[in-house]
Amino acid sequence: MRKLCLFLSLTFFISAALVAQVAPEGMNYQAVARNLKGEILANQPVALMVSLFSSAGNGKTVYYKEQHDVVTSVTGVFSLIVGKGKQPTGAFSDVPWSVENIWMEVAIKSRGQADFTTISNSKLLAVPYAFHSMTASRISGSTDNINSAGVPSQNWSLFGNSRSNPETDKLGTTDSVDLVIVTNNRDRLRILADGNVGIARSLNIGADLKVDSSVYLNRVAGSTINYGPLTVERQSPTLLSGTLTVDKATDLNLSLNVDGITDLNSKLNVNNGSATLLTGTLRVDSTTDLNRALNVNNISPTVLTGTLRVDSNASFYNRIKILSTHDTDTSGAVPSGSLQVGGGAYIAKNIY
Repeated sequence: MRKLCLFLSLTFFISAALVAQVAPEGMNYQAVARNLKGEILANQPVALMVSLFSSAGNGKTVYYKEQHDVVTSVTGVFSLIVGKGKQPTGAFSDVPWSVENIWMEVAIKSRGQADFTTISNSKLLAVPYAFHSMTASRISGSTDNINSAGVPSQNWSLFGNSRSNPETDKLGTTDSVDLVIVTNNRDRLRILADGNVGIARSLNIGADLKVDSSVYLNRVAGSTINYGPLTVERQSPTLLSGTLTVDKATDLNLSLNVDGITDLNSKLNVNNGSATLLTGTLRVDSTTDLNRALNVNNISPTVLTGTLRVDSNASFYNRIKILSTHDTDTSGAVPSGSLQVGGGAYIAKNIY
């Protein structure tokens, strides 16, 4: 019984008659038939079994299988279309080109043989784009449906991906180089090899932004505008090296410590009967109105360098001591200055 072998598979291509919107239904396959001695089998009938499968571990999954009966040419060449054979098992359109690495197995049977003998088992390294598109279109439902479920991952697709595994699937580089995303042939986003991210233009964030370390704003130019409340948590200090301008009321729930000069261009109101403590000198350059009592405590002296005018009664519960501007006062002496009383005066004891 003579055994046959296929020497070389040559070319895969898609018919040019197919338009862009129609997925191809087969692949042209061409080879040369030789016997075990390497001799060309010219003008010989040959039976072939073609299988398309993927391999995982020690097993394989056959997606499509078909048979072909061909006759070689005078040079031993034969041609067939994978996907157009007889007695098919499975559907050629269901081969997951975009999901799996597809292998093609070719088995041959000569006249008189009962079984096929595998003579070729090779991985399809260059699967035509149209088959990828066919698979993606079938999964997504339409090639122009932007809300599709996506193409199952292993090969990233512009249709989107589904069933991706974050443990094995990734988008980016495996060598130490930057990943660059461009539009209009210009860099828009660059993920540096060290993990830092650079964005050339504005960034809009629709939800929360959480930063675990420092934030530097307006390093070159611009300003920062906050449209909502600003809360500084954990009693963290806030340093303003420039001027703080507040256009409306400011509420301080605790103390305000000011280490430098404070200028108030309007009124200072101390409400709720709250005490005001001044440990230094209070200087008033204009009129001071006191609507209630003025208490000078701790037997502290009060110096008035000008006239003291009292428009109503004045009560003195201790002595009034009038000192001469020229003479040294001694107890019981007659003052050298005059005491003038416009009305009645009652002196129960000495004035000195």
